Amino acid sequence: MADLITRAQAKEYLGIPSGVTTWDAVLDSLVARVSAKFEILCDRTIASATYTEYYSGDASRTLQLRQSPVTSITSIHSDFDRVTWDSTTLISADDYTFDGPSGVVYYDLSFIPGVKNVRVVYVAGYATTPAGIVDAVCEWVAAGFNRRKGSGLTSESFGGVSQSYLADAMPAGVREIVDRYTLRVSSQ
Repeated sequence: MADLITRAQAKEYLGIPSGVTTWDAVLDSLVARVSAKFEILCDRTIASATYTEYYSGDASRTLQLRQSPVTSITSIHSDFDRVTWDSTTLISADDYTFDGPSGVVYYDLSFIPGVKNVRVVYVAGYATTPAGIVDAVCEWVAAGFNRRKGSGLTSESFGGVSQSYLADAMPAGVREIVDRYTLRVSSQ
């Protein structure tokens, strides 16, 4: 898992001058932990990556990939016996299309029924971390940084509103962003 923000972004959010290095190790640890937690909660890798996945053909004309947004499909193979993943089992790119944001492949024919007999190699994720995720991760890192010396239940008040939370808990504003980027696909 890659860090979703940089130390420099965390420092800027916290108002720590870039030349101050006192908290660099703490920030690096927080950025790594929060980035990992964010991706686990979203059930996805945010950064662009190449995936090789196997699916069970079910005679349908659609296939829901496990990651999105899909930016490209390198190859799709369909082999009843799961023995050969070469040109003889390659599905022509002219025979399918895909919807990048949803990660759905639309095949002109139908996928051969079988168990894990469809192999898809594709690229999915974001080339740069979306601004909403950057803001949410910065907020979560800042919350952890500001509560690093405390433990247990903490509370704060702002504008007549009081909020209590655990020291390692996700700030309420971050939950909305996590929900927006959480993958909700059926696994095959």
